[in-house]
Amino acid sequence: MQPLNSLTQLQDQGTFKLLVLSGLTCGVYGAYYMKRQTATINRLIDQENNISERFVNILLVSSYLSFIFLVSSLLVDKGHSIEKISNVLVLTFEVMAIIWTFKAGNRLNAFYEIPSSDIVSFDRCWMFLFGIFYFNYHINQLIEYDIGFDKLE
Repeated sequence: MQPLNSLTQLQDQGTFKLLVLSGLTCGVYGAYYMKRQTATINRLIDQENNISERFVNILLVSSYLSFIFLVSSLLVDKGHSIEKISNVLVLTFEVMAIIWTFKAGNRLNAFYEIPSSDIVSFDRCWMFLFGIFYFNYHINQLIEYDIGFDKLE
């Protein structure tokens, strides 16, 4: 029997597609991506290490709110309070997305017992700079190079 690659469960799409769809939806698609990936990661890892569903739901709601206020801020005068609220919501969503990327990457490093010094580990610098786009790219690269295979007993 062939070994299974549990990382293929996380393979969702090409990184360029994720970038374009997230950009077109002002991050809402990215929030759904994080929600889907969280469910998959939580199935792989021990329950005590799960990424909080509450955190991901708040992230999803904040993506919708930031989108609504971003569109609203385009319809009001510069300096209006809606513009300021929009800026805060967008920043909040972006910070939460970076936190999610660190949570997901660190949990997968731990699950596969990959030390942070290993070249195949999720790199903290890239996670911070590119967030979910790096996460998606790295998953695709690991699968391409056959890393993450589980041993069947």
